[in-house]
Amino acid sequence: LRIMLFGVIFWGAQQLLGRAFYARENTLTPALCGTVVTIVFLPLYYYAAITYGAPGIAGLSVIGVALYAGLIALAWVKKHGSYALHGTLKHGVIAWGLSILALIPTWAALFVMHILIPDTIPGNLAIIIISGSVFSLCYLMASRVGYPALLIPLVPLAKRLPASVARLLLPVSLLREP
Repeated sequence: LRIMLFGVIFWGAQQLLGRAFYARENTLTPALCGTVVTIVFLPLYYYAAITYGAPGIAGLSVIGVALYAGLIALAWVKKHGSYALHGTLKHGVIAWGLSILALIPTWAALFVMHILIPDTIPGNLAIIIISGSVFSLCYLMASRVGYPALLIPLVPLAKRLPASVARLLLPVSLLREP
């Protein structure tokens, strides 16, 4: 799973691009791109499974979803131009950097939790919940300070919270009415 996490950004990108094609009533292009990647990767998966086992398959899956995201992005640019993708790379790189910053305290918390919390199903569930919360809060705070524009999608949710809580989570500039 740790290896597969490197592909989450590509999985997210292909989800967005696929839906953009679907919104234009074009299901064929994403299907063709996915079929090409699948045909290319099937023999590679077989080799990776025999040679490297599960880590090899996971690594190839990351490469495969990255290739698919790249193909579908190129298809979008060819058919519709690049305007809709403007700023995506910049925001993606910034979000990735902020995620790395949020990982540092999360790893520290995981280290402590593995010492304090027993290796049981409830204990592991607690570790998942706590580490996910630590990462989310650290990412939120890093974004709040480093690049508040990434938090704009959270504004409607924050406005439903008590004002004092919303001000803790998001910069006041984002909470003001336009």
